[in-house]
Amino acid sequence: MIKVTVTFNNHRKPQLSKFHQLYSENTQQQIIRETFHLVSKRDENVCKFLEGGLLIGEYDNKLISRPHVISYFVFCVGSSENEFGILDLI
Repeated sequence: MIKVTVTFNNHRKPQLSKFHQLYSENTQQQIIRETFHLVSKRDENVCKFLEGGLLIGEYDNKLISRPHVISYFVFCVGSSENEFGILDLI
């Protein structure tokens, strides 16, 4: 299940954010900040899948990201989702 979809540029400005569950505005901003921090510090040569941990309040989240020119596309999904299926969706 897709929980959060975020697209942001290299300057930490969200271009698009879609929350598929109900979160407060402060929680949404925190999720976007933490997502940018986790994804942007990774090297280009490493895997694009990482464990989300407590990002959205559950232990079974995964972050799947793909950089594209000046943007990052990030999906936060449950652990039962197929990572390669989501990466293909991006």
